[in-house]
Amino acid sequence: MLKIYFKRNGKEESGTSRAHCGFLILSDLGAGEFTDFRFTDHDNCLVSLPGPVTLTAPAPPALTAGEVTNPATCGGTGSIAFSTGLPEGSYELKFLKGSEEKSATVTVNALGAFSLEDLTTGEYSEFSIIHNGCVSSDNSTKTLSDPTAEVLSIHFTADPGACGASDGRIQFVWTNSLVRGKTMNFKKNGVAVSASMSVLADNPVLIDLTAGTYSDFSYTDENGCQVIYTGPPVVFAEKAAPTLTAGVVTSP
Repeated sequence: MLKIYFKRNGKEESGTSRAHCGFLILSDLGAGEFTDFRFTDHDNCLVSLPGPVTLTAPAPPALTAGEVTNPATCGGTGSIAFSTGLPEGSYELKFLKGSEEKSATVTVNALGAFSLEDLTTGEYSEFSIIHNGCVSSDNSTKTLSDPTAEVLSIHFTADPGACGASDGRIQFVWTNSLVRGKTMNFKKNGVAVSASMSVLADNPVLIDLTAGTYSDFSYTDENGCQVIYTGPPVVFAEKAAPTLTAGVVTSP
């Protein structure tokens, strides 16, 4: 065996060669540009070869972020499907959620596919896997979103019919998730309260309301999403009390 000196990318290095069929073989080399090969032969003579010889690393296996599955419920989790040229097995996938560095162990199947699971809403990007020193990456951005909540709006209001009465009503525009028995959260005169919804003429309605200011209506739909009313407060003014007037005095 002979020790061979050389430069890789301009930096001095050395390695031990082996003979094969009249050739000297220098192995276990990484990628780079090799120049200025030198060794001393059996006659103590310096043998040199200026080069260059360039070794190129193979392209890393592809990594592609594909279809996004959004959470089915607000506060739930979704997933991102991937395809890759990596061999079947388990790998560490690195990525960003927003600007926060994350990692997860993923399993590539025989078809070169895997899924990144248990993801909450947000932006995911900078996906990468390191295998045998090569970095497979995908710099796309994938966004997971909660289901779209319905819009809550008021259709009709009816003031209490008399002073001290509790027959005021607030009728809401029908939505798929606003049904009889649904709990409506709101504020009366700034104090948080709740009440079960009734149905009047096939429309959801809050009934048995007294005079006061009602605001901040909201409820939770079947997907766990908050449905919120963003309009102005509903004000039920107290009806004027019946007039009582002292009249003519009749003396004895």
